Amino acid sequence: MPKIDIAIPCYNHGRFLRQCVANVLGQGAEMRVLIIDNASTDGSEETARRIATEDSRVELLLRERNMGSHASFNSGIDWAESEYFMILCADDLLAPGCLGRALSVLEAKTCVALAYGGQFIWEEPSPCLSQRLLAAQSTLALSLDNNLQRHCRCRTSQSEPVRLSSERQSRSKSAAFIGFAPQGLEA
Repeated sequence: MPKIDIAIPCYNHGRFLRQCVANVLGQGAEMRVLIIDNASTDGSEETARRIATEDSRVELLLRERNMGSHASFNSGIDWAESEYFMILCADDLLAPGCLGRALSVLEAKTCVALAYGGQFIWEEPSPCLSQRLLAAQSTLALSLDNNLQRHCRCRTSQSEPVRLSSERQSRSKSAAFIGFAPQGLEA
């Protein structure tokens, strides 16, 4: 069984999808990837189909109608079978080696239920990140005795929100985490 399952929700991000999936598959971890297309109208479904035919680790869930991002997140959680899972939006990338670092922390510390690292936000047309900045990224681990729900909705000490695309979770250690409210946190 793969070490980590990664769900990649996509809605009209076909132009980013191939780079996102290649970035994930290049992390070196044993994994499965699920692309969840939410009835995109920009050719994302065709891109996803091509990617899945090129790599047997990639599976597809192609929706006929847009059900919203939280439904896609929940579908990814329900699909995941490996010990660890991650949700990564189709327009996001992972820093080199970040999955390996996160998995090392999760496996070394039995009390850890969730790990996430820093993030960089850039505007198009292209990112330009230095290796020094990427190497400076650290991993924060949240233990079981912390309130996972509170931490997932909290802000870090730098007042940065904890974003889905930067977190990895253990399925067995977060059994109480059952998913997202379909209407979102605003409801």
